[in-house]
Amino acid sequence: MIKEMSFMSLDKLISKDFPWVFEKQHDMVIGDDIDAIISSCFLHHYLGWKIKGFYVGYSKLFIEKNYDNWKDAIFVDLDISQNNIRSIGHHILQLNNKDIPFDIGHKNSLNPNLLRGVAMKNFQGKYPLGTIHFLMWLHNFRFKFKSDLQKILWIADSTWINGQSHRFRDNVYDWIKYFNLTSLMDGFEEIDTKNFERKIDEIVYSEIKKMGFDKGTGQVSSRHLGLHGFQCQFSDPKIDENKINNLIHLICNIFEWNIPELPMEYMVVEGNRKSISIPDEYTSLGLSHFIKKENVFSYVIPNYNRLNYTVF
Repeated sequence: MIKEMSFMSLDKLISKDFPWVFEKQHDMVIGDDIDAIISSCFLHHYLGWKIKGFYVGYSKLFIEKNYDNWKDAIFVDLDISQNNIRSIGHHILQLNNKDIPFDIGHKNSLNPNLLRGVAMKNFQGKYPLGTIHFLMWLHNFRFKFKSDLQKILWIADSTWINGQSHRFRDNVYDWIKYFNLTSLMDGFEEIDTKNFERKIDEIVYSEIKKMGFDKGTGQVSSRHLGLHGFQCQFSDPKIDENKINNLIHLICNIFEWNIPELPMEYMVVEGNRKSISIPDEYTSLGLSHFIKKENVFSYVIPNYNRLNYTVF
């Protein structure tokens, strides 16, 4: 069962435990895909947050050169299992209710699954939208889609494909309704049509490709035209600087947002990324001992009984 919480109590909880998400002029380290880029553009425009680095592939940190206080930055579209680091993400982080956020390093993780009590045991109820959609709710961002290019908001984490009838339509609708995302609710019926897919392919995807990104080839594909998600992932923000800047300008021009700047130079921190099947002892005892013993910097539970984690 998914834990329900009234919006009044949820608002109070977030304001009390995560006041920084409403504050201006913070620094941020962001993820390596279009959801992270859209989210960072949104936060820069409305709160003046600045991009200070990227966490790429959950294995490498690209931090602005001479920016020594990077652990004070807020990690966006990322889940960091260090209690002293603030992050906004949406992965599954708990196996069950034995995993207390503080014990597993997520005291400062603002995550809809943690807020709603969704763990591996009820994986089918996992948050299926993007970080940008969570931010839209947090900051009461409501608008009407005025152009087909604005449908780029549906691209984040393949939300539009997840919301089709051959995927996780009921769960997507449940979360849209839970956060009262009227902008998405108004177009929810449309995303499962061939006409919508044509617009995504011919207008949105076409424009993204002009920015220099290759079309996605993931496992997820749309119901009518077999389109894949378009995540715009990159491996090195310096090598891919032009593509990233092009995408930032595209997004900011579409929504008339202020344009954030990228760092000029980076220092690189190499991590060791591992993937394991989750042992039964973790399920019965919880993850806390493992997190502390291995000094895990970040981890996600990408699917049932699997754990991907990084150590530095």
